[in-house]
Amino acid sequence: MQKTLVAIGSITLNDVLENNDWALTLLESHTPNDTSTSAMIHSSPMTKNNDEYVYVNVEKVYSEDPRIDLPAHADMRYNSNFVGGIVKTRMRQYASQLVKRMEIVPLEIQDC
Repeated sequence: MQKTLVAIGSITLNDVLENNDWALTLLESHTPNDTSTSAMIHSSPMTKNNDEYVYVNVEKVYSEDPRIDLPAHADMRYNSNFVGGIVKTRMRQYASQLVKRMEIVPLEIQDC
């Protein structure tokens, strides 16, 4: 019998910041104007509107707020300073390195 592992990947803000520092090392020499690949985590709480989730624009988020269905939702946004082929290579390198930092949290094992 086959089994399926159901899990979630966890990336912390510290993981992203360390990966941003690592991405700077890919540049041969860097100055404040260099644009290495980087990302940042942004709070983006969501609520269900009809059958889809939409972002809620609030300054402070509380888990018991009845207007917010997903208070802990967050987006990881990459910088968008690049166009062309070099972008894809840097983005792949960045993502590959970040995945190495990811913690996998098993939720359950299902029989198939």
